[in-house]
Amino acid sequence: MLHELLLALHGHPGDVFVVASSTEASLAAQAKPTTFRVAADFPFLHAAERSALDRLAHLGFLAATIRRFAQRHAKAVWTAALAQQPKDDDNDEQVGATSAAGKQNRLRPGIYLLALCTGLDEVLDEYEALLVQAERKILSSLDLDTDAGRTPVSYFTYLFGKYHILFPQLVNLLEKIEARPDDNHGTKLLNILHDRCRTGLSEARAVFLRSICMAVFYKQLIGWMLYGRLDDQYDEFLISMESSSHDAPDPAREVQLQVENTRWQSQIKLKPTAVPRFIPLAVAQNVLFVGKAVLTIKESHRPETARAAALVPRHQETLSKLAESLEYRALALEMAITAVKKDVAVILWDVVVMDEHLVNHLKAFKECYMLGAGDLWMAFIEECAKLKTRAASRLSLITDYELNTTFRSLMRQLGMPNADFNAEHFRFKVVRSVAADAANAFDTKEQSYQQLIGGEFRLEYVVKWPMDLVFTYSDIDK
Repeated sequence: MLHELLLALHGHPGDVFVVASSTEASLAAQAKPTTFRVAADFPFLHAAERSALDRLAHLGFLAATIRRFAQRHAKAVWTAALAQQPKDDDNDEQVGATSAAGKQNRLRPGIYLLALCTGLDEVLDEYEALLVQAERKILSSLDLDTDAGRTPVSYFTYLFGKYHILFPQLVNLLEKIEARPDDNHGTKLLNILHDRCRTGLSEARAVFLRSICMAVFYKQLIGWMLYGRLDDQYDEFLISMESSSHDAPDPAREVQLQVENTRWQSQIKLKPTAVPRFIPLAVAQNVLFVGKAVLTIKESHRPETARAAALVPRHQETLSKLAESLEYRALALEMAITAVKKDVAVILWDVVVMDEHLVNHLKAFKECYMLGAGDLWMAFIEECAKLKTRAASRLSLITDYELNTTFRSLMRQLGMPNADFNAEHFRFKVVRSVAADAANAFDTKEQSYQQLIGGEFRLEYVVKWPMDLVFTYSDIDK
């Protein structure tokens, strides 16, 4: 019978320990099994012995429940990973079969879920090691703990005592996770694990603290903040990056600011719903800024890239130590993120403000969009009247080329210090059809002056990378 008990503790019922539900009536009605227990017709057992054996067998049922969760969801994650790989003829059938199984899984696959399953496997490994130890002692006729082979039930109760506390807590956690799959995907899974750590049950708290889900979070944090790399194929991290046709921007590439926001503003965003509750929103915004800044510096292909790379070892060591700690240290994490932000902001200042001459861009805005260069625009209005007269005499419309040529010529005639800079970044565009440009969402009534050239036109600003990470359409529109 002891071997039957060991099998039941491992999660395998038999003739002595059978699958059962809460009551015999519910079992007859084919209710969902909830435990293992001694068969009702098994003889020669005192009521106290039967109760003790039922409690031990219930541990096996809980262990089997945890094992099924870990195996099912780990398989679903690997299935999703295979589905994202290029398929060949040999494994199409296998992937199709596993994909069908994955569709029955309510939880969305992800590396946080895989980390949770790995942590559950570690707990089960320790539990199974105790089973092996118990079997070894049972088979030994010289072991004093088992009374020379005559092992009492109390020995099993003592040996697996902590699992009477731990396993019900774990099963309850897994049921809550499966009950609300959308609320427990990715970094959201950290919320429920963090809440479970606030318990007076030391055995359960130690397991929840040991969960490697936080290690996954720190690895993503290090990759984003120190390397500007976002490894998030399952859309789990608190930062999202939209795909772009320019994965590695060329510094010489020109970007025309139209209705869409720039890459800095629109392609890289913070997902507020994915920020764990125990991390302040201000800290999450710092994480977003640091990652975007590092990405900008890396794409600059300038000496500052080496400066940013030199910061990696020191900050990576700090964040790695936090990842190794069982306790979540909120203040230490915030200080580490602030330190990275401070160092990266200095380098970003050199890249954007000094190397790319941000002040010149702001002066150009003032002179052209805010009409700071009054003499230039007075002369331009006069020249527009001449262009309108010449266009009417030849029965044609004024072209972009004529407006841009006139604009550049006037800046040189007036001796403007930033004439070449303004000529490079400002361009006039004649709007032939408002309907054709409706997708641009520009308010042409405010941006055009029909009375000047007899048609609509607008002044567009063209910048080179990385200034398109700073200026947005809203800046131009204002």
